[in-house]
Amino acid sequence: MQRYVPAERILLGTTRHNCVTRAPGVVYHSGAGETQIGSPTGDFAMAEATAAVLSSDASAVVACPDVKRLLWAKLMLNMTVNPMTALRFHPSGFVGENPHAQSIIRMLVAEAVAVAAADGVTFDAEAVISSIMQSARALATGRASMCQDIRAGRRTEIDFINGSVVRLGRQYGIPTPCHELMVDLIHAREDRNDTEKSRMSFPGTGQAPMRQGAITPAPAVCPVFSCAVRACGTGLYGSKHTAGRKRRENDVPPNRSAVPCSIEKTHNNY
Repeated sequence: MQRYVPAERILLGTTRHNCVTRAPGVVYHSGAGETQIGSPTGDFAMAEATAAVLSSDASAVVACPDVKRLLWAKLMLNMTVNPMTALRFHPSGFVGENPHAQSIIRMLVAEAVAVAAADGVTFDAEAVISSIMQSARALATGRASMCQDIRAGRRTEIDFINGSVVRLGRQYGIPTPCHELMVDLIHAREDRNDTEKSRMSFPGTGQAPMRQGAITPAPAVCPVFSCAVRACGTGLYGSKHTAGRKRRENDVPPNRSAVPCSIEKTHNNY
C-alpha cells in the first residue's frame, strides 16, 4: 500500500461482523461484532476522526492505539476458526462445541503466541483461546470467509493467514508444524475443488460451462465498510484484499506454485 499512499495516510482495521452469501445478491448478516481501526504510524487522532465518520447508530467503529496488536488478535481468530470450519464445511459454532477442534486450536494458538512474542506482541494463550471460543459461539450460525470460498470452489487466503505465521516463524527460528499442516490441508482441499471443476469443464477449454440463461450478479456491497479503510481482512502481513491480488513467489510455502487469489468478494467476512 505504501507504494501508492504515504504511510501516514493509511489506516488498518478489523471487524468481527460476519456475513454469509446465501444466493447471488442475498447476504445474511449472521453476527455483529466490534470494528476497530488504527494507524500504523501511531496517528491516533486521525484514527479517532475516521472512526467518528464511519460510526453509525447501527454499527460503531472504534479507534485503536495499538494496531499491530489489534491485527495479531484478529489473526488469532482467523487462523483457527477459518481453516477448521473450511475443512468440515461447518458454521463457526462448530469450533465452540467440538472438543477435537478445540484441541487443534490450542496447538495453533500455542505456536502463534510464540511467534507473536518474537514479533514484539505478547499474548496469554488461555485468554486468546477463551476469546476465540466466545467469538465462535457468538457467531455460531455464521460461516467464515474461507469456508465460503472452499464451498464455492474458490482459492482461499490460507497463505496470508496461517501462512503468515509460518513465514514469521521461519524468520524468527520458531517451528510452526501445526500451521504448516493447516496450510497443506487447505491447499489439498483447493486442489480437489480444481480437479472437480476440470471434470465439468468443456473439453479442451479448461472453462466450466455456464448454466443456460445464467447471468453474473452485481457484487453485494456493505454500505458501512466498503470504504478506504479495509476492515475485513487481517491485514497483518498481507491479505488477499490488500497485499496480493496475485500471490508473489515469496508469499507461498516452498515447492508450491503461486496461484492467483480470489478477490471478487466484497461483503465483509472475517
